[in-house]
Amino acid sequence: MSEDDSRKLRGQQEAQRMESTRALGRSHTETSVMKLVERLRDPSRAVQDTARDALIEIRGEPVVKALIPLLDDENPQTRNLAIDILGHVGIDAPGQLHHVIVSGSDDAKIFSLDILGALKHADSVEAIARAFESDNVNVRNAGAMALSRIASPRAVPYLMKALEDDEWVRFSAIEGLARSGSPQVVGTLVDKLRDSREMDYYSGILECFVQMRHPAAIVPLLLELCHVSAKHHATIVEALVELISIQPPEAEITPAVRKNVRPALETELTNPDPWCVFRALDVIHWLGDRDYLDAVLDVFSSGNELTQAGAVRALGAIATKDDAPRLKALLGKDSLVVKDELDALMKKLTA
Repeated sequence: MSEDDSRKLRGQQEAQRMESTRALGRSHTETSVMKLVERLRDPSRAVQDTARDALIEIRGEPVVKALIPLLDDENPQTRNLAIDILGHVGIDAPGQLHHVIVSGSDDAKIFSLDILGALKHADSVEAIARAFESDNVNVRNAGAMALSRIASPRAVPYLMKALEDDEWVRFSAIEGLARSGSPQVVGTLVDKLRDSREMDYYSGILECFVQMRHPAAIVPLLLELCHVSAKHHATIVEALVELISIQPPEAEITPAVRKNVRPALETELTNPDPWCVFRALDVIHWLGDRDYLDAVLDVFSSGNELTQAGAVRALGAIATKDDAPRLKALLGKDSLVVKDELDALMKKLTA
C-alpha cells in the first residue's frame, strides 16, 4: 500500500471515529459517557476534542465521576483534558471533587483544588480546608489558593490559620485575605497580629494589611506601633506608608494615639537605614503634628540626600512662619544637601 493510500485510510478511520463519537454524545447514557471518556485517549486530537465537547454538553454527576480517575492518568494530554472538562462540569457534582481532597493522590488533590477554586464554589470551603491536613506543602498551598479565589467570608478562619504555615502557603493566604477586603477581616487580622509578635509570620500578617489597602487598618497599626519592640517598627511603618497613601488623616486618630506613637516614629528617625528614616518622615508628614519638629530638624545632620528630602517634605506639613529662623540656620550647615528645597520651603513659609 502506498503512503498516499495509507494516509487516506487513516483519514477514513478518523472520520469514522469522529462520527461514532458524535453519536455517543447524542446518547446521554452512562455507557456512552464511559466510552466518551475513553475517546479522550484517542490518538486523534480532533476525536479528543469531539469527545470533550460531548462530555461538556452531557454534564451531570456521571460525567464528573467518570473523569475523576483521569486526574491520575500518566498521559499529560489526557489529564489536561479531564481537568478542562471538570472546570466546566465539576459544579454539577462538587462532592466527587471533595472526595479526592480527602483520599486522592497528592497530584489529584492539587488538580481538584484548582478546579474548585476556579469554580468559586462557596459551599466547598470546608472541603477545601481539608487540604491543610496534608503533609505536602504543595497540596496545602493549592488549598490556600483555592480559598483565595473563592474569597468567601467562610474561608477567613482557615486562611488565618494558613498564615502560620510555610512561606509559600502564607503568601497565598495573604492574597486570599486581601481579596476579602472587609473591615471585619481587618479586626480579625489585628487580633492575629497582636498574638503573633514573636512569630516568624508576623511580617506576613502586616503584608495582609498592605495588600487589602483598607483604611480601617491605619489606626490599629498606629496602635500596634505604640506597643511593640523597636525590631518591628520599620516593618509596621513600611505598611503604614502604603496605607496612608490612600487615606487622609482622620479625626479618629485621637490625641492619645498621636502622643503614644511619637516615641516609635522618633526612634525610626535614628535608624541607620535611610529608607526607614524616609518612611517614618512620610508618616510624620501625614500626621502633621508639630511635636515632631525637633526630631525632624535633627535629620539634617545626617548628610543623606534621601532623608533630608523627606525631612523637607515633613517640615512642609508641620513648620510655620515662626520656625523660619531655625530653618535659616540649617542653610549654613555643611551637611545640608537639599539647600534649594529648604530655601523654597522658607520662602513659602514667610511669603
